[in-house]
Amino acid sequence: MSLLRRTVFPLFFSLCLIFFVVTPWGVRSLPACDELPYVTDGDYFTIGSAQDWNSFRCWVNAGDPIISHATVKLTADVDLSTDPNPVSVGTSPNPFSGILDGQGYKITGLTVSNLAFNGGDYDGYAVVAAGLFGSLSEASISNLVIESPVVTIDVSTDVGSENFNRITMIGVLAGAAEYSDFENVSVQTPQMTITNDGEYIISSINIMKVGALIGYVRSSSFDGIDIEGMDIDLDITSNGEGILFVYAGGLTGNLSNNAEGDLIPNYVQRSNLSGSISFNPESTDGDWVMLGGLAGHARAVVIDQLSVTELSITANSENNNTAVGGLIGSVESDWNEVTFDRVSVDAELSGSQFIGGFVGHAEGSQLVITRSFADIDLFGTYALGGFLGYGNYTLLTVDQSYTLGTIQGNNTLGGFFGGEVLALSLTDSFSRVNIQSLEPDVAVYVGGLGGIVTNPGGYVLNRLYYAGVIQSELLERPAVDPLFGYLEMVSNPDWLEGEMVPMQVGPNPPFDVFFDSDLSPDISDHGTGMSKEEMKTLGTFTEGIGDNSDDWFDFELIWLLNESINDGYPMLDAFVVKVSFEVGDGPAFDDQYLMNGAPIDFGDYHREGYVLAWFYDEAFTEPFDPEAPITKDLVLYAQWTQELPPTGDAMQPTFWILGIGLLGLLISRKKGH
Repeated sequence: MSLLRRTVFPLFFSLCLIFFVVTPWGVRSLPACDELPYVTDGDYFTIGSAQDWNSFRCWVNAGDPIISHATVKLTADVDLSTDPNPVSVGTSPNPFSGILDGQGYKITGLTVSNLAFNGGDYDGYAVVAAGLFGSLSEASISNLVIESPVVTIDVSTDVGSENFNRITMIGVLAGAAEYSDFENVSVQTPQMTITNDGEYIISSINIMKVGALIGYVRSSSFDGIDIEGMDIDLDITSNGEGILFVYAGGLTGNLSNNAEGDLIPNYVQRSNLSGSISFNPESTDGDWVMLGGLAGHARAVVIDQLSVTELSITANSENNNTAVGGLIGSVESDWNEVTFDRVSVDAELSGSQFIGGFVGHAEGSQLVITRSFADIDLFGTYALGGFLGYGNYTLLTVDQSYTLGTIQGNNTLGGFFGGEVLALSLTDSFSRVNIQSLEPDVAVYVGGLGGIVTNPGGYVLNRLYYAGVIQSELLERPAVDPLFGYLEMVSNPDWLEGEMVPMQVGPNPPFDVFFDSDLSPDISDHGTGMSKEEMKTLGTFTEGIGDNSDDWFDFELIWLLNESINDGYPMLDAFVVKVSFEVGDGPAFDDQYLMNGAPIDFGDYHREGYVLAWFYDEAFTEPFDPEAPITKDLVLYAQWTQELPPTGDAMQPTFWILGIGLLGLLISRKKGH
C-alpha cells in the first residue's frame, strides 16, 4: 500500500493538475499557456509585453471561459515585431467576448500574414479570418492605438477545409466582430495587400471582406475611430471557375445586422478616415466588387459626425458589377433607413459604373442625408452622382446638404444622384458640381441635381439651386437639363401614403428651384434660370419667390448670404462658423465667416509696440489653439503686452548717453571733495 501511495497517487494528482487548477478566479482547465498578470483589487488581467499578449492569445484560443470573458488592460506599449506565433486571438468557436482597454497604449510591429481556418462553417462556407483578433463577439475594445500595421495575405492559401465555398474576413484589428463596441481606437498608416498568387484554385463562391479595422461587422457600434493613411491594395483575379465577391472599406468590408429578431443596426459616430483603396486586376462578368471609404457593403447603419478626407478609391475593372462609394460601395437595407448626419466626404473615386460621393449603388433602401456634404471628383461611365450613383427601389432624402467637385462620365449623371430612385425628397440643399462627358455625342440623362427618375412614387423639391457648369456640348443632347435630365411624372401618388407630395413637372416648374443660367445657359422644365448676379442676391430667394414668406429660403435659421463665403452664392448656415474678435485698445478687426473648418485668416494684424496673444476667454486663462478645429461660433480675445526696450546695436546710443551722464556725475563729485 505504501508503494501505491508513493507512486500511483502522486502521479494521478499530477495528471489532474495538467487539466485543472484552482486560481483566484475559480477552478478552470489549464492548457499549456503562461499565466497572465492579474490585479485582484481591480479584477482584471494586464498585458505589458509581447509575452503577455502571447499568453492572452493562448488562453482565448484554447476556449478558456475566464480570460475569454475577462477585462484585460494594457499597461505599456506592446511590440509584436518579435512575436514567435503571429496568429489571431479568437476563433469562431472560441471568440474573445471580454473587455480590452488599451489605456492609450500602442501596439506596434503588428504583422498579419497567416490566413487560418477559423474553425467555423456558415451555410456551407468555410469561415477564414485574419487580424490581431480573429473573432470578437459581444466584446468591447477601447483606448487602443495600432501603429503602422502590415497585413499581407494570399487568399488562395489552402486552409484545409473540406468546403469549396469560402468566406474570408481580414482586418487589422479583427477578422470578424458581432454585437461589439469600439471606442477611441486608432489605426495609423495601415498597409494591406491582399493577393491570390498561390496555386490553390479559388472556390466555387469566394466572398472576401476586407477592412482597415475589421473585415466583417454585425450589429456593432463605433465611436471615436480614427483610420489614418490607410493603403489597401486588392490584387485579386478570379480564375473564371467560380464567383468572386470583394467587399472592402476603410472601417470594414461589410456592415451587416442581426439576421433574426429586432433589428440592431450598426452605429458609427465621431470618427475620421483617410487613405486609399485600389482593386487592380480585371475580374469576370459574374463577379462583384464593392468598395467604400467606410464599408464595401452595408445594411442597417446610422452614421453621425463622420469625416472622410483625402480618400482615393480606384476600381480598375471593366466589370459591370462594380460599385464605388465615398462611404459605402453598395447598400441593401431591406427598406430600413441608412442615415448620414453631419458627414463630410473629400474623395477621388473612379471605376466603371455605380459611383457616388456617399453611396455607389443602393437596392431596396431608404437613404437619409442631412447636414452633410461631399467634395468629390468622380470618374466612370454610367450612374455617377454627388451623393448616390444609382438607386434601385430606393428612397432618397437630402436636407440641408450640398455637393462640390467634378463628375466625368457618359450616362446617368447628376449633382446629387445619377439615377433611378423610387421616391425623392430634396430640400434646402444645393450642388455646385461641374459635369463633363467623356463622349458628348452619346451622353444622356444628365442633370445638375439628378440624372433620371422613372416610375416615381413621389417628389418633394423645395428651396434648391444648382450653380455648376454642365459641358456645353451636353446641353444640346436630349434628356440633359440644368436641373434634372429626366424626371418622369408621378405614376403612383399614394404610394407613400401622403408622406411625399407628388410634384407636377413640365409646364409649371416649382418657383423655389433655381440654377445659374450664366454657367449653364439653357432652360429647364424643373426650375428657373437666373443670372449669376441674381443668384447672389437675397431678393431672388425671398420676395422673388412670391408673396407667401413661408415659401421663401429661410435666411434666419438655415441659409446665409455673404460675399466672402461660397463665392457669394447662398450657403447653408450649418456649415459656417462666425468668429468675432474682442480687441480692446487694438485696431478694429472684422468678423470672419469660415466654411468647413477653414483656418482663421489673421493676415498682418498687429499693433505697433505690442505683442499680441489670442485667448478663448476674457480673463486670458485659455490660450487659443490654432490647430484645434473650429466647429461652432467663437469669440477670441486679444491680449496686448507692451514690447520690452530694444537690445543690441539699437541700444548703443542709449548706452552712450547714460555713460556720458555717469562720467559727468563722477567728475562733479570729485570736484566737490
